[in-house]
Amino acid sequence: MDFLTRISERMRHFFDDVPEFTHPTEVIEYLKSWAHDRPSTMGFIGEKDTLTVQNFTTVVGPVVVGKNVHIGPYCFLRGPLFLDDNVHIGPYSEIVRCVVSRGSAFYHRNLFLDSVIGENAKFAGLATCCNASPRGTVNVHYRGQKTEYPKSFGVTVENNTYAGVNTIFSPGAHMPEGMSVPGPCVVYGHGKVRSMFS
Repeated sequence: MDFLTRISERMRHFFDDVPEFTHPTEVIEYLKSWAHDRPSTMGFIGEKDTLTVQNFTTVVGPVVVGKNVHIGPYCFLRGPLFLDDNVHIGPYSEIVRCVVSRGSAFYHRNLFLDSVIGENAKFAGLATCCNASPRGTVNVHYRGQKTEYPKSFGVTVENNTYAGVNTIFSPGAHMPEGMSVPGPCVVYGHGKVRSMFS
């Protein structure tokens, strides 16, 4: 099943009128629109009975959670966010306006903004996702195509991926399915990688 089709399908368990997404920017636009229509919705929504939140975590805006979501201490979550089943957010991580699919994990001290994360994506620690360009637009890369997007956008990370310690994602980068990078490195464009030591 296509990466974005799977995200559409999973989101339909929690959201109304989810379209069939064809581009990652559509996912973030839908999430923002959904929250805009519910300005008074704050905190956790969804499968709260199986949610674990450790001490000193701050939540601003709506965060929709699936089953068995774990959020470590000292995290900052700014909605709208969708954290699907079995998502792990490690200590000191900041996740802002993202869709995070089942089984994905941010182990510790990660920063992700305006991003679409597939299933079983793993981020070892200190991974950072930039979401803005000095030009004011972001070139969003997806499946070999580049689209100029007039708003902030982070990264598209497909299923079964791994980013090692100190991986930096340029705005609009795309990490294709199954890709693994050791870190420390920069991921940019369509799955391109540059070591921080070269």
